[in-house]
Amino acid sequence: MAGSEFNYAEARGYNPLKGDDAEFLADLATDPGETRNLRRAQPEIAADLRQRLERWTSEVTAP
Repeated sequence: MAGSEFNYAEARGYNPLKGDDAEFLADLATDPGETRNLRRAQPEIAADLRQRLERWTSEVTAP
């Protein structure tokens, strides 16, 4: 997200995740309450999803 989007959220009382919790990967089949962050245990999946999100974000925000 662009910095201005974080400022927008924070200005309205929301606190975006930062640091290690900024990226959260959960296995919804075994952890539907999303209580365990699997990002470090499954780095390949986390990286793939991050790349997909970055690609999608660039497509929808392209001029």
